[in-house]
Amino acid sequence: MTWEEVFTDPNLQDLPYKIELNEWEQGLLTQRPLRHGAYKARIGAHLRHTLIARGQIVMGCAIKTYNGTKAADVTWFTACR
Repeated sequence: MTWEEVFTDPNLQDLPYKIELNEWEQGLLTQRPLRHGAYKARIGAHLRHTLIARGQIVMGCAIKTYNGTKAADVTWFTACR
């Protein structure tokens, strides 16, 4: 499965799951408990409070790795100059 297939498959739209691809391009669907969302919010708020002047916070960012595409819960990017 490729990301193009994930994006165009009508059965995979608006799911309450996170979709990741592993190193064999297999789609993985994972559901997160409610407390997981609360942790993400707390981490994002902490980063915003301490680092926002030097970058940007993004929730649910896709990251291409050697082991497939992963979805990071909270990411921080440095400011471009």
